[in-house]
Amino acid sequence: MWLKRVFRAELKRSWITMRRYPVETASNLITMAIFSIAAWVGLRAAFFAHKGAFGASAALLWPLVLTGFGAAAASLQKDIGLGTIEQLYLSSPSVLNLLHVRVLVEYMSTLLDVAPLWLVGGFYLGWGALGRWLVVIVVPLALSLYGLGLILAGMTLRYRRLGPLTNVLYFLFLGVSVIALPQKGVWAWLGSFFPMVGVSAMPDWPVGWWLRYPAAVMYLILGMVVFRRLEATAKRRGVIGRY
Repeated sequence: MWLKRVFRAELKRSWITMRRYPVETASNLITMAIFSIAAWVGLRAAFFAHKGAFGASAALLWPLVLTGFGAAAASLQKDIGLGTIEQLYLSSPSVLNLLHVRVLVEYMSTLLDVAPLWLVGGFYLGWGALGRWLVVIVVPLALSLYGLGLILAGMTLRYRRLGPLTNVLYFLFLGVSVIALPQKGVWAWLGSFFPMVGVSAMPDWPVGWWLRYPAAVMYLILGMVVFRRLEATAKRRGVIGRY
């Protein structure tokens, strides 16, 4: 089965890359750790006085946001830079299916990086709160962000270089993450359809929380459809092989 073969190949590729470039691997781990810890402490002190759970949630989610939204586009950008993008299109499976596997591997790597911080969060916030956070926010957010990330990946194929657009979107996500919609009336339900709104909260079981899952599937389907269309446009214009 292609999925099993590709998954093993991507795991091997990821391991070889980390082993071949140890300084880069160590730097990424240290940078992620410093950022996460600084964000945790800083958000608690600066923006969430007496609400440390909000700051902790935002800090623990940020590596997930970076991976979910940016991994697919970064993967294609790297292949474009190395001149291996045509090889992807001459092989099986499809590039979209390959991105599914690559981002899954990236998610696994990210989870290994942040697992110690999540364990600390469990002790600090309580295991019940951590479990609700995983179910209500983390899982649907991961799917939603990947769907949006596929749109960014399609734009990478079509326009080749996006410049600082990705960083601008990251800052936008960071700003939106601290917005909390009223938990009364229709707003409590509408908030479930916007993946980054209010994700800094460590929730109980908010009204309509289950709607985050069909919304995540909607974003995932939307991302795949838009990626396919941008991919088709890039093929028609003959820009996939340009560097």
